[in-house]
Amino acid sequence: LALSDGKIVVAGYAEIPPSPPFNTDFLIARLLPNGKMDRRFGREGILFVDFKNGTDAAHALALDQTGRIVVAGDGRVGGAGPTGTGHWPAGFIALTRLLANGRLDAKFGRGGKVEIPFDKGQKGEVTTMIVTRNGRIVTGGSVARTGMLFSYAPGF
Repeated sequence: LALSDGKIVVAGYAEIPPSPPFNTDFLIARLLPNGKMDRRFGREGILFVDFKNGTDAAHALALDQTGRIVVAGDGRVGGAGPTGTGHWPAGFIALTRLLANGRLDAKFGRGGKVEIPFDKGQKGEVTTMIVTRNGRIVTGGSVARTGMLFSYAPGF
């Protein structure tokens, strides 16, 4: 995500040792125009966001109407693959909103994070997101191999 001041925000996921297998968190980093880490963002340029101590992965970034960074992805509690019953662990759409300094926006959801559950046993993935002019967050992706659109209106 290119910012108007030339900085770049990127997101993905990372396993943070000593975590158990399949325990990943959102990884969000901001780079200066010269490609170096922006040490005024998060901790030394990087922010990790953990949802439910499971497998969390960020896939999309956008700016809202006031310049806050919105990150969308998905998460699962209980591992990354099907359980012994053949069902996927409890999954959810994962959203977070950040202030310009890389801190979670406490006014968004609970402590800067929102979790919207998929149907029980359904595997879902968020692959894209936009923030509309009125602040509504619209995510796209798939649930159980079917296309999915979801709209969320934050309480600001």
